[in-house]
Order: sequence, then C-alpha cells, then structure tokens
Amino acid sequence: MTVSANIGFGPKVAGEIVVLGKPGEVVESYQINSSCRGEIIIFLSYTPRELLEKAGLVGVRGILVPSIHFRDYDYFEKADDFSLLVLTKFGKLDIDSETATKLSKLSGKRGILSGEGKNLEI
Repeated sequence: MTVSANIGFGPKVAGEIVVLGKPGEVVESYQINSSCRGEIIIFLSYTPRELLEKAGLVGVRGILVPSIHFRDYDYFEKADDFSLLVLTKFGKLDIDSETATKLSKLSGKRGILSGEGKNLEI
C-alpha cells in the first residue's frame, strides 16, 4: 500500500508507524515521548509547530500530517531533523474521516517514508 502526499521533504526513512489522535482532536505533548524514537508518526489532525519540534527532539524519523502552516513547513524544511509529508496543503486542516480510518489501520506496521518521493510505503 502507498499513501501519496501533496507536499514533502527529506530522505527515505524506515520505521514502525504510530498513529496519534483523531480528526479534530489535538494531540497532547505527553503523547510524544522517547518511545517514539525511530518511529514514523501519522497525525490525524492539524499539528502545531510545538509538537513537530518535540517530535524532532525525541528522534522521530518521519512525520505525516494532514496540513501545516507554510511558515512551519519552511522552518522544518531548513532544520532537516526528519522527513515530513503533508497530505493536503498549507493551512489548519484536519484529515477527512475516510482517510483517517484507513490510516488508523497502519499503526504498528512498518513503513518507508520518502519526503522527496512524497509517499509512505507500507
């Protein structure tokens, strides 16, 4: 299975997939901890910059988000701490329920995320 994104950056990274949150639900900071090191995280709702920064600090290898603010995208692209995929576009958009259901089933599986290729392969 391949998940394609509209926007992305970063090299190919591999890891176990962890799905956090639900559409419309803000992920809490405590949910991103040292157990996420080396993982690929899929957020199902808009993710603020602070959570993305924390993910980089704990050693997350790749992140997939529904949307991101353009300034945040620019910041993380220059920081190059991890690979990032943006499913839709810039802004504060959540994921639709059908896509969220499909992505939720990926938790615990191994994946390869390519920012340059703009996809996540399972």
